Amino acid sequence: MKLIKAKYLFSGLAALLLAAACTEEDWTVGFSGEMENPQWERVEAQPAARPTTWVKPDMNIYSASMTAVIRMSDYIYPSIGDNDLLAAFIGTECRGVGQQIKDAAGETVYLVQVKGDPSETGQVTFRYYCDALKELFHTSDAVSFESDAQLGNVETPQVLTWNSESELPYYMDFDVSVDLSAFGQGEVSAVDQVAAFVGEECRGVASAADEEGSYVFRLRAWARTADESFTLKYYSSELENVYVYGTQYPLAHAGKEEVAMALDTQGNMGALPVASGTLDESMNVVGNKQKEE
Repeated sequence: MKLIKAKYLFSGLAALLLAAACTEEDWTVGFSGEMENPQWERVEAQPAARPTTWVKPDMNIYSASMTAVIRMSDYIYPSIGDNDLLAAFIGTECRGVGQQIKDAAGETVYLVQVKGDPSETGQVTFRYYCDALKELFHTSDAVSFESDAQLGNVETPQVLTWNSESELPYYMDFDVSVDLSAFGQGEVSAVDQVAAFVGEECRGVASAADEEGSYVFRLRAWARTADESFTLKYYSSELENVYVYGTQYPLAHAGKEEVAMALDTQGNMGALPVASGTLDESMNVVGNKQKEE
């Protein structure tokens, strides 16, 4: 597999002049060094506030109901808290608010009674507020109201597809290893960083984690739209430089990309994708702006 060389990051006019004479895969200049840690910080989405209008309907108005037992997705489940809120809607009207219970496996699920008229057949949608994530979600699944119907139970809770309403509704994970063996004095250290960028905006950053004697950078990168691509940057504290990896990674929502980077003695970063991003079927994308939950 061809190794794609990365661009070398420069500052100042000299770098700009040199860039005009080189292609993206031709950077072979030596190190400038003495670059301080860039202290990359991921851009954060605007946090969502807990809804105050999601309240139970007047039980005297609606005589019929359907019951749902819902398990949250693998993305949301680890963040469930007492201040979370699940509600059922028909149109824009709240028709039920869920309560946390335990299913047959002892896991937290939501029990919600959806109220309606006996002859009602409107579409039921569910919305969820996660306090830990400060994020709102809505379902894309088509569920018709049916009096006395049961959607899931404590033995087999219903799992729905949840779409994020965040400014950054998409994500993918990267596991990055860096090889500096070409440099006798260069080693990856715990203060090194790898970050994912879209343009000039940092969308994810990780420091090196020591795993069984070798360093791995595990980061989650976030996207605003489904057509964005990520560029990876690496900061080496030993070599005191930032390196920009030339390969761009199109968003694979809820997928994972394993990347092995190798820096040669001329400052070029080649990288070999160990395994292409694989979409986790339990977090698949349905619709346009969604984070499968």
